[in-house]
Amino acid sequence: MKIQLCWWLVIVFLFIGILNATTESISAELSYNIFQQDFDFFQKTLRESHPNIYANLPEPEFNKQVNLIIEELATETDTLHFLAKLKQFSHLLGDAHTGPFYYQKETLFYPIAVCWLNDSWYINGTMKELADNIGSKIVSINGKDAEEFMSTLMTLCGGENIYWFRECAGDVMRYSSNLKLLDLAVEDNDLHLVVEKEGQKKELILKEVENCNWSIVSFSDLTQYKMVNYWGKALTADDIYYLQFNHFSDTKSDNSKDEFSNWKSFLVQTFSTIDSLKLHNLVIDLRNNFGGNSLMGDILLSYCKLPDSLATFTCDLCISELMFKDYDMDLEDIKKILSEELNREIEDFILPYVIKDMDNGVKKVSTEEYCNQQIGSLKETNMLTPLFDGKIIILTGNKTFSSAVMFATMCQDNGLATIYGTPTGGKPSCFGDILSFTLPYTAIPCGVSHKYFRRPDYTRDPSDSLYPDVWLEIKAEDYFSGKDSVWEKVREDIKNNTVPEPRKL
Repeated sequence: MKIQLCWWLVIVFLFIGILNATTESISAELSYNIFQQDFDFFQKTLRESHPNIYANLPEPEFNKQVNLIIEELATETDTLHFLAKLKQFSHLLGDAHTGPFYYQKETLFYPIAVCWLNDSWYINGTMKELADNIGSKIVSINGKDAEEFMSTLMTLCGGENIYWFRECAGDVMRYSSNLKLLDLAVEDNDLHLVVEKEGQKKELILKEVENCNWSIVSFSDLTQYKMVNYWGKALTADDIYYLQFNHFSDTKSDNSKDEFSNWKSFLVQTFSTIDSLKLHNLVIDLRNNFGGNSLMGDILLSYCKLPDSLATFTCDLCISELMFKDYDMDLEDIKKILSEELNREIEDFILPYVIKDMDNGVKKVSTEEYCNQQIGSLKETNMLTPLFDGKIIILTGNKTFSSAVMFATMCQDNGLATIYGTPTGGKPSCFGDILSFTLPYTAIPCGVSHKYFRRPDYTRDPSDSLYPDVWLEIKAEDYFSGKDSVWEKVREDIKNNTVPEPRKL
């Protein structure tokens, strides 16, 4: 009897302890200020909607950071400070498509553009009145070593690798509000730089401006960037068709039934020209392509002669309440679609649920099936123009991102193209396909990836970037003289017939 009573007391005390812990937890959440509540909503949404939120920030560290930020926000009163916390937390996740999508509308900015070359930061753009400073190496900024200063700015950037962080940090640097948030601003609010050019150092002070006439470094040859989604030119003497593909988005179409009608018309004209001129080399320049709709790249490949089968991306998918909301679907709709795509019955599950699309080996599909999904049918393509049967060369750089990286990866992993240039700003296997949501109190718009795209040849992972087959370091003296050394190397290799053969799967 005494033994039974002791056990009951233990159970009662345990119950009281659990009840108290639960009550304390509920009380804590109820006592949160609006920033704490929004951050808590943010981190919970990521956990519930992302296919693997702990991939780059293991769960113990994730939890530690959440608790630390919740504590820091207890005395927060400024929305911009809160936004900085969101960005810094998202930076740690290593997923460029997950985080806050809010950009403060600034009326003033520092007139400077910077780039990373040869292990140093350089000025590659400023107002025309200061154009003689272009090409200067940056030694320090606001009294701090340039590398230390820019590395701190990178903590406000979402991304997947150092190449992308370096590209984004230059944009962050232009706004004094960002410098103030990170305690990088100085008392007079100007930007103080020590720069070096031709062995001479000097101080350069930049004040904020509302607008300016920019002087920006650009290539002096054919490959100069144009602010259009895509354009091309036949270079008969070089046996090249050059295609500058700047955005995976079609131009506005009047054809409501086919959102890619202009892209297809452009490709028909392009490949008809290639065929009529008997050109053997197609150079696709993705160095300024931030991505968009991946179908654009698949459609392009449909106009090329491909092997009988292709290795394709596999995709892990997180099914969550947010996914149902964004897609305006219910559980049965999702199960039906997945059953058709995966060719297997999908059983009931509890949300959130991650479906892994992973075979025991590389996933291959017939080329006919692959192309039929993108353009309608191979027969339709063949009727429009003969398939291209020459060499494909792709140019990549640090600004090559998202769908542009996926296209280059598809080509590299299947041995369809040879890649020239520098590493991409995105990973070949990456998270993506954004679900949007809004924080309830601050109304800051955010997004979270709900898919993980695994590269066709996943045996090459882990890889922080798609590395080119021909990696060419960009020399500062070439860059600032307007010389496109990557393009010149490609032309030289084509002329000498020394373009490396694509790596086979």
